[in-house]
Amino acid sequence: MNAGALRLVVTIQRKAISRDAYGAETLTWSTLATVRGMWVDDKRVGDLERYAASVAKEVQRTARVIVLRFDPSLAVTELDRLVVESSTYDIERISDATGKRREWRLNVREVSG
Repeated sequence: MNAGALRLVVTIQRKAISRDAYGAETLTWSTLATVRGMWVDDKRVGDLERYAASVAKEVQRTARVIVLRFDPSLAVTELDRLVVESSTYDIERISDATGKRREWRLNVREVSG
């Protein structure tokens, strides 16, 4: 991965649930880390996903793949989310693209609303 290609500022957020004075739960998101990343065209999309993308333009528009440098100090999971520019993305899948623990490939979907 070329470090110069990592031009996006990506904020990784973790869900936190707190309770107010009345015991009601409040959902908030706290920043876990701010890192650099890049969007990629995933050439390894499966036939079913390719079919869904061709049938539903919304799937094609909101499903993305982003690559981040691997950082063992960050325990990023599918329960976290990303903020890139002004858009928020849920993480659907995290994989080690090369198996060498150099980068993460995150399949994400834009959160609507």
